[in-house]
Amino acid sequence: MAAAMLILLAVDWLVLQHIVLPGFERMDDLHASEELKRVVSELENEQVLLDRFATDWSAWDDAYRFAKDHNTDFIAANLETKVMLDQHISLMWFLDPEGKTIWGRALNPDLPTPKPHPVFPGTSISADSPLIGIKEPDIGVKGILETPLGLMTVASRPIITSHIQGPLRGYLIVGKLLDGHRFSELGNRLGVKLSGAPASLLAPESSEMRLLSTLIPGDVKLVTDGNSSVQNAYASLFDLQGRPALLLKTDYERKHLMLGEGTLQIALWVLAASGLLLMAMSYLALRFYVSRPLTQLVQELKSLKTLRHDSPSLQSEGKGEVATVTREVKGMLDRIAYLSHIDTLTGLPNRASFSA
Repeated sequence: MAAAMLILLAVDWLVLQHIVLPGFERMDDLHASEELKRVVSELENEQVLLDRFATDWSAWDDAYRFAKDHNTDFIAANLETKVMLDQHISLMWFLDPEGKTIWGRALNPDLPTPKPHPVFPGTSISADSPLIGIKEPDIGVKGILETPLGLMTVASRPIITSHIQGPLRGYLIVGKLLDGHRFSELGNRLGVKLSGAPASLLAPESSEMRLLSTLIPGDVKLVTDGNSSVQNAYASLFDLQGRPALLLKTDYERKHLMLGEGTLQIALWVLAASGLLLMAMSYLALRFYVSRPLTQLVQELKSLKTLRHDSPSLQSEGKGEVATVTREVKGMLDRIAYLSHIDTLTGLPNRASFSA
């Protein structure tokens, strides 16, 4: 019975380990993937909001006149640093139709004392930049751009009138930094452990760079850390030229797997305890209902050797095969004992009955 119990526990362990536990792992994989997809969706949504901000400013008659006459009154009234700080904007850049700077400012709004970058933006933007390739008044460009200040989410819109009419007076580019502070704030808001690594800061032969080169838009790669309780999820964001620009990473605690492992351990202990209890009960039942009656039966049968019937009376109560056999043997022994003390011809007691 002990061997059968061990085999049963081994089979249960195999079933739990290879069928049930992988279900918990798949749940963790799904949650880790969904967490990172929420982060990507939130960053994409912020690009949309940034594009709306750029649209509001670029399709404005005052900004349209400023792009034409470069009047300083517009700068004093509308382009103070406070405007950028309130909107958490890292870049505001007015360009003429040829890509030359009309006015521009880049700063990190998360610093205690934000100051404009001394070099960026410069006097112009590259002529082949997709940010100034827009010719339609109601079409904009948004995406990720590597800048001297760091990686940014940017949106570019043509400067037109409030009635969405031209001719185009230039372009307005606005941007938000994608730095450690931004990832920390976003991770806290979404309840995830988030980090981001710009491609420009990754070593060419590093595992992160190799991973970044294999990811495609919308793809999520799951990697189990050396600590099996943590699941790492990776995704990439691409710049305006379609090149990998940012490697996103979330650390997901594999709660379901740990819960599953704990549950399986408890299940195995319960099965083992139940098996031991069942074995003990089976042993007691066999001893009380089978072994003891059979022992008494053997003693009665041994008494036939001396034609004596003075052994303890058989317990023949109950149901089952052992009780039935006991009753039959008991009846037979009683009959033998009776006949051994009675003369079969006369029915009177014989000599054995007087010497008994």
